[in-house]
Amino acid sequence: MSRKRLSLVVLPILLALAALWATPASAAPADATRTGAAPEARGQLVLFENPYFTGTTQVFDVATCAPQLAQLRGQVASYDNQPVAGCQASLTNSAGAQLRLCVGRALVPEAFRVAPLLTIQPGTSLPCPTGPGGVRAGADDTDVAGGGAASDARLPCGYYTLDGWGWYRHCASDTTVLVYVETWDNQFEYSFCVGPWENWPIDYTTRVSFAHAIGLCH
Repeated sequence: MSRKRLSLVVLPILLALAALWATPASAAPADATRTGAAPEARGQLVLFENPYFTGTTQVFDVATCAPQLAQLRGQVASYDNQPVAGCQASLTNSAGAQLRLCVGRALVPEAFRVAPLLTIQPGTSLPCPTGPGGVRAGADDTDVAGGGAASDARLPCGYYTLDGWGWYRHCASDTTVLVYVETWDNQFEYSFCVGPWENWPIDYTTRVSFAHAIGLCH
């Protein structure tokens, strides 16, 4: 083959390769991981059938804080609440009393345990409180590090307030008392049982004005 004919064959190939190299690569689609964009926040509320976060669960995944209602099944005795920012969850019992859920893990007072109505809506949620010595919400005094129930004097008896929450601690080992909760607006007041040496968070002090024992639970 002559040099001239070889040049006519090779030249178009070289031109095509040059054009290919000069063409910019198409842009890859945006990737949240590579660009550093934060993933969408997603809240979750887990409701447990038994105290101390055991038993059958009911799980609510909340991508947004659009208002919603849900009639819960059976008993709800404890919860793990991790809402998205600006979101609030609450339980309403058959008497119309409302319990706003704190952020974190806590126990549900007996007055709100049986088939309550769950409400999710925009609002403020405070962290779940812990009493002096690190007591979990609703736990008895045996959960206080380094102290027994009857001997631990770090927790007040009866109604007290701590970090914006109203609490009630029953200082007895042989009785379960019926505690009446009073509210500032005198609306939806209710009562619930508190067992021996139990230390219960009631609600925000902006709602609860006082709580006191009115008798025994049988």
